[in-house]
Amino acid sequence: MEEPQPLSAVLAALAQRDGPIGDIARAVVASGAEVTDRRARVLKHSDLARRLQTEAGFKRPRQWTGYIPPRLSPIDCDCWPACTSHGNHGGELLRSAWIARNGELVFRYNQVGTYSAGTRVNDSPMRAALIDIAAEAYRREHETSTA
Repeated sequence: MEEPQPLSAVLAALAQRDGPIGDIARAVVASGAEVTDRRARVLKHSDLARRLQTEAGFKRPRQWTGYIPPRLSPIDCDCWPACTSHGNHGGELLRSAWIARNGELVFRYNQVGTYSAGTRVNDSPMRAALIDIAAEAYRREHETSTA
């Protein structure tokens, strides 16, 4: 049996490919680096780290991975096909995609009858706090580097 590879090694190998698989892998690698950098920027400042607890609800600042939820969230709808309130149900059928060990792209679809009825703006207080905290850390880093 083959030893499992770390995800970073798999992504690095896939990022060398041309085409959609390489594009996806490069985007995932860049996104992971961005999240890691964001977390480090915030945790450098004790006052911002405390705000992760007081404003974003983390028990410990180091619990935060650096992830900020997306601006848009799917609106789940389990009423298809009997639904008349969501029109033609042009919602999302694809739940996730990943690359299998053999390099093939694998798709996972929503369960039968479960579709997204569209998107809504994610206006949660936690998301707003994380954006504000991360933006302040970014401002501080760039003020000192330009001064």
